[in-house]
Amino acid sequence: MRNIMITGMFRSGSTLLSKLMNFHSEVVVANDSFLHFFRRFRDRAYSSHATHDWTPGGPFKDNFLNPNVAARLAIAGSDLSERLSPEDLDALNNRVDDTTAKFHPGLLEDIARIWADTFAGFFEELMVLVARSYPKQGCADPVVGFKMSWLEEFIPAMLRAFPDFKVLLLYRDVRAVAASQNAKEEKRPYLFYARNWRKSVASLIAFTNPASGLADRVLPVCYESLVDEPEKQARRICDFLGLEYDPAMIDVSSNVDQTTGTNWESNSSYGQQQGIFTSSVDRWKQTLTPDQIDFLEYLCGPELHYLGYELVGRHRTASDFPLPDMEPNEAELVSWLRGEPESAHLTDASKWKQVLENEEMRRAVLAGSESLDGDGVVQFFLYPEALAVLSEAYADLS
Repeated sequence: MRNIMITGMFRSGSTLLSKLMNFHSEVVVANDSFLHFFRRFRDRAYSSHATHDWTPGGPFKDNFLNPNVAARLAIAGSDLSERLSPEDLDALNNRVDDTTAKFHPGLLEDIARIWADTFAGFFEELMVLVARSYPKQGCADPVVGFKMSWLEEFIPAMLRAFPDFKVLLLYRDVRAVAASQNAKEEKRPYLFYARNWRKSVASLIAFTNPASGLADRVLPVCYESLVDEPEKQARRICDFLGLEYDPAMIDVSSNVDQTTGTNWESNSSYGQQQGIFTSSVDRWKQTLTPDQIDFLEYLCGPELHYLGYELVGRHRTASDFPLPDMEPNEAELVSWLRGEPESAHLTDASKWKQVLENEEMRRAVLAGSESLDGDGVVQFFLYPEALAVLSEAYADLS
């Protein structure tokens, strides 16, 4: 069976892309599904290899300065052949994540009956279930997959486990991502956006590097290009998947998503709009303050430059951010981030100081004035390939 995964930083157009794929006559994508599978796999790796504290069942992290390097490397080096314990199987059968339960309630009873020896075997059964639950009329061998953000670190294991597996890796300007999400009532720190976005870009760099052996099975998809030239990008994606282009993919006004049973609904934080629209692409220029733009560019400048985005703010250093005035108040945060390490800098001046010191260290390494050992590179840049590429981008900006 041919399988695909759509992933990347949230608010980067993954809902739009999964809808377009579902409009194709030979593709079915289960939206926002199976997060619990990857969470359980992560927990197994950490329980075996972690040397520092971690939170079982917790949300995925940006991995910046994550001391559990061995656990991260175990995930990156896996092929999902780890055998399932009874506890693993119980978690995979019965502790389905809220998004899968919300968007695919009809799958829950069947998921509870899946039996498999390994993580790879369980995932194969999930894909069989998707194909059976959302059959494509007249297509005996559809491309079957799912969409879920936050899963970049699992890409090598998935590609290693399944020879016919491919990944659509979305990216979008981090300034637009942050502005879009923080237009909602529940917000997140801009530091949170920056570090999770950098994780996604580092993954893109590492996995599309020809030396990785994965590059021909990972397709970067730029959100801005997708909404500006939907047919061109849809054709590019079909070529990557070995499919004929289907004009229905971009006929969003008249098509119904088979997995949801609904017509097109936009997923914009700025209100409902019909069709594929570009109006939100540069809206961050009006909704972010100059300090917020400067802070995001300070944190993500090399990555933005590498991806071809223009920097518009002032060139600033850590000393220009003495207090996190550009950040939301803790009371405005989404509840699961309040009191967590990702938001500690909002209320603790020593944490804020440490944040800036770490960021200055990262910039010094990019500039070549400081160096790191192997574990240090993994902690600050996640992948050695990312450090090499971002150092060149940083030099261009300097």
